[in-house]
Amino acid sequence: MKVKSEMKKFIKANESIIDKKDDEDKDICCICYQNKVSKLFIPCGHRFCSSCSEILEQNKNCPYCRSEILSII
Repeated sequence: MKVKSEMKKFIKANESIIDKKDDEDKDICCICYQNKVSKLFIPCGHRFCSSCSEILEQNKNCPYCRSEILSII
């Protein structure tokens, strides 16, 4: 029980750092974890970097949801 309360204190004290890190991760490609996302798959809306998008486009389906890629913007 003590560990749980200590963990809550730690999270509360570092809440702004944790939230900022989560926001930064949203802009990083989930395939390569190196480049910023810059392409959007239509119609599903999943986002990837331009390098990964070129490779993924050849597959014709989004790697996340498997919906057909109609366009990339």
